[in-house]
Amino acid sequence: MQRICNKVRHPPVRTTAPRGTRGGARPGQFPRSARGLSVDVLAGTLTPDAGAVSRTGTLALVEQTLRIEDEHTVGDLVKEAVGDSLTALDLLESATEALAQGEPGAEDAYAQALEVATALDAWDAERRVDVALEGLGACTDRDRRLATLSVGQRYRVRQPVEVTISGGDRLLLTGPNGAGKSTLLNVLAGQLRPTGGSLHVHHDARVALLSQEVPAWNPEHTADRAYQAHLDRLHSRGPKGHVPSLNGLGLLDAITLRTPVGRMSQGQQRRLHLAMCLAEQPDLLMLDEPTNHLSVSLVDELTQALTTTACAVVVATHDRQMLGDLADWPRLELAGSKQE
Repeated sequence: MQRICNKVRHPPVRTTAPRGTRGGARPGQFPRSARGLSVDVLAGTLTPDAGAVSRTGTLALVEQTLRIEDEHTVGDLVKEAVGDSLTALDLLESATEALAQGEPGAEDAYAQALEVATALDAWDAERRVDVALEGLGACTDRDRRLATLSVGQRYRVRQPVEVTISGGDRLLLTGPNGAGKSTLLNVLAGQLRPTGGSLHVHHDARVALLSQEVPAWNPEHTADRAYQAHLDRLHSRGPKGHVPSLNGLGLLDAITLRTPVGRMSQGQQRRLHLAMCLAEQPDLLMLDEPTNHLSVSLVDELTQALTTTACAVVVATHDRQMLGDLADWPRLELAGSKQE
């Protein structure tokens, strides 16, 4: 990979990534501040402002966030993952029918379709996915809606939980990945319907959730515009005192304020989401793994603010430092399970 740069987010990065990882070769490494940019450029999802990228062989990208529609299922995600293989099999079937009917050029088309399907090992694609899902302990039910699984397992509901939160309360939510921490927070925020029981929220209460995945903002809107649109929505629900400007919160620098959110790093998007949560002046503020993508200094400032704010706060985290800093908070431990 040649010298590349993105003028909006990072200084130039120069690196060479090996063509493969066989034989002990290691993937290319990037400065921590530039990893989001470098991965996006290598994957072809972001065009560098300067330089060029050449690729050899196949490429797979595991993104930090997973965008899903409400009704998407595990099966939809599997089909997307093996889409190339399924398409290759469809083309091979069509080529086979054309060959049987003696259509002109059918023999060449069949040979090409067979070569592609063989290279992809298309017939075995779905079995390989099943093996991977089993090995990772992930959900194998093709009909399961993704919205019902945790961020670690796409909102998985493990066990019944009873929680009562009043003004000024503190609660530390802990447990292994997939235990249901994100599920519980999404239920409390009214973003996910509980599979059983009920949720009661005071009609005047404002609840804000800093989720692990940022909202589906318009990628072309700048951070400042996205924040202003959020304030407009809040104002339509009724004003609640002075709301600070995005610049006044100090979470994003002047350049980032003018950056389209689709070109912002995960850390920048997370800070924008945090700014929106704070702008709501919530009665209940919930944070799901708040240390993810945030700098150490910002996490320290956030932790200090959480201990002094007047609103109720619920934090779900694995971070040892934050767990230590909030050790005197009441704790709710969610048990893990191997059962889907």
